Amino acid sequence: MEKYYVLYNPFASNGHGAEAAKEVVSYLGGAENEFVDLTKIADYKAFFDKLDESDKIILCGGDGTLNRFANDCAGIIPENEICLFPVGTGNDFLKDLGIEGKCAPVPVNKYIKDLPYVEVEGKKMYFIDNVAFGIDGWVCEVADEIKAKDPNAKIDYTKIAISGLLGKYKPCNAKITVDGVTKEYKKVWLAPSMNGRYFGGGMKVTPDQDRLDPERKISILVFSGSNRLMTAITFPKIFKGTHVTAKCCEVLKGHEITVEYDEPRAVQVDGETILGVRKYHAVKN
Repeated sequence: MEKYYVLYNPFASNGHGAEAAKEVVSYLGGAENEFVDLTKIADYKAFFDKLDESDKIILCGGDGTLNRFANDCAGIIPENEICLFPVGTGNDFLKDLGIEGKCAPVPVNKYIKDLPYVEVEGKKMYFIDNVAFGIDGWVCEVADEIKAKDPNAKIDYTKIAISGLLGKYKPCNAKITVDGVTKEYKKVWLAPSMNGRYFGGGMKVTPDQDRLDPERKISILVFSGSNRLMTAITFPKIFKGTHVTAKCCEVLKGHEITVEYDEPRAVQVDGETILGVRKYHAVKN
């Protein structure tokens, strides 16, 4: 008889992850279940070894929870069905699959294997959605500062981004290399490498990106060269994906993408912020 192991992230959903995870029970049809705090799993291999073939895993959280699981379990992900039940504040991954709002647990096995990875500051990390330099990294940096002061604060990422566009964020110059071809850009506002289409809570950054692309390519949006007024006019178009036709935007695809800024900036990897970075190297091959 199948059993559900419900892995919850207590830090998801603005610190209410454990309580929010209980909502999944209504979708389990009375099947046996066991709740496990995934932040306390010290040995995933040992955890997986005790599972029966019919057992299923449900991750309760958002994009950050899925990223953490994929990185902690890289190379040892079992054949058992693994699902994501959205209780986090960031669900760009499910939006990319065409799913919004409350839903039953969604199978994710094929999406968390053979992921792209990024090398930054000597660290290698797999990413579910994106790795981003530019104003997006700065937004995550500011959000972290707000959370540090008030862990229960509700973060409005769009509002922070707008404040950056209106004067608080200073763009840098960058060298961007895609599959060996290097181009230089002035006043780079955004330079995210994308495995999916969305970031930032629903911004359709790379409308044509396919996370299951048979050619295994990732996309990069280079938003550069514009003054603050033109940037502020163009930026809202990202929510519908119509920004790609703007003169200041260019989308490139490849297996390896390197972004190097002329000044240190924050970079975010599926929402995790790394400060003082000049360069990242993203790969999907």
